[in-house]
Formats: sequence, structure tokens, C-alpha cells
Amino acid sequence: MTEAELLSLLSEAIDRVWALLQWWASISFGLLLVAHLAGEKLNRFLVILLASLYCGFTGLIYGMVLKNSGAAEATYIDLEALAAANTPITATAQFLLQNQSQTLEFLLPMTMIGTFAGTLGYLFYCYRENRA
Repeated sequence: MTEAELLSLLSEAIDRVWALLQWWASISFGLLLVAHLAGEKLNRFLVILLASLYCGFTGLIYGMVLKNSGAAEATYIDLEALAAANTPITATAQFLLQNQSQTLEFLLPMTMIGTFAGTLGYLFYCYRENRA
């Protein structure tokens, strides 16, 4: 593959991850709004149903994020192989290869776990507070 094709694939994989995370975040905020605005109308069945659907959706999104992150990592490896073959590469590719962030590998799962736990925690908190 050429460098342009690899950079295009990398951009697409990163864009898919970003779109998935935005979609998941909007669902999380929607669940927070339901818990806050309709807390007194929630019964045990609805809380369990909402929590189960949110858990399943989060698992699906996390799996898709992992697949697309793996595709991006494979593209990085292909770019490294292209550079190692003494093929001239652009400054963009050099920058991407030299500045791979290890922080993202830590922050992304922590952000997802924190948002997931906070959203479910708030749902159960609103249910419990409105039952008292």
C-alpha cells in the first residue's frame, strides 16, 4: 500500500472511534437526563431495563472501539514498515510515527469506565432517592 492509502485508512479508523465515542456519550447523557427528569416515575422494572440496555450498548460500543483501535494500530505498523524500507515518507507520516500517544491508551478506557459507572450510579441514586 502507498503512504497516502495508509494515512487515509488511519484517518478513517480514528474518525470511526471518535464517532462511536460521541454516540455513546450522547446515550450516556440521555440516560442521565431520564434519571434526573423522570426519576419519580421510574419503577424497579424500568431501572433494571434501562441499566441492562445501557450495559449491553456500552459493551457493543467498547468492542467496536477496540476493533477500530486495532485497525489503527495495524496501520501504524504498516507505516513503520514503509519507513523502515527506506521509502521516503511525508512529514505527516513522520509526525504520526514519532508522536504515538501512550496516554490515550490509558485515558480512553478510564474515561469510558468513569462515565459508565457514573451514569449507572446516578440512575440508581435517583431511583433510590425518589423511593424514600
